[in-house]
Amino acid sequence: NTMDSTSNVRGTPPFIQATGGTPTQSGDYEIRTFTGPGTFCVSSIANCAADNVVSYAIVAGGGGGGWSAGGGGGAGGFREYKSPVDAYTASPLDGNPGGTAITVSASPYTITIGAGGAVPTSVYEKGGTGGVSTFSTVTSAGGGGAGSGGGAPYYPGNPGGSGGGARSNETAPGGTGNDPPTTPAQGTDGGTSSPPTARATGGGGATVAGQTNVAGGAG
Repeated sequence: NTMDSTSNVRGTPPFIQATGGTPTQSGDYEIRTFTGPGTFCVSSIANCAADNVVSYAIVAGGGGGGWSAGGGGGAGGFREYKSPVDAYTASPLDGNPGGTAITVSASPYTITIGAGGAVPTSVYEKGGTGGVSTFSTVTSAGGGGAGSGGGAPYYPGNPGGSGGGARSNETAPGGTGNDPPTTPAQGTDGGTSSPPTARATGGGGATVAGQTNVAGGAG
């Protein structure tokens, strides 16, 4: 007769041991979610080197909308990398291969979470640019603020992870997305406004640009 006990287990855990963020489980995978600044603290690495390449998704703060018939703010930059050994289905922006892999060691990793861009508090203001989000060596750029009324310099959307949409009733371009450029692209351009319809357009999204001359057009 035998009796098994786990009260005196010895040895190194086979997978990464870490703290920080909100933990959830999905089968054999542990997910750590950060919605504010924090630290992803790795206390021990996995026995197999391939398991130390972590999968991640990093989203920056979106841009603010513009004043006076202004456009919509651009989405915050979206960066993703799926570890080669992970089995889930990644998004179309998966950076494997060609993107930036992060191989963790037993050390702390500071997490930065970007806030949304400011909304205008006075006339003619464009929407503010969203804040950046970072993990290790990877940064997602904040979304571009949207164009507003008040004169030609204010009409276009601003650049960012995804570009802000243009103001209505004038000829104006949307902001450039994927600024600064990443591989794969972290976002798309904001919508363009041009007569005769000249609607206030939507900001760009992760995979779809803001629609031209469509009021609140999808991005």
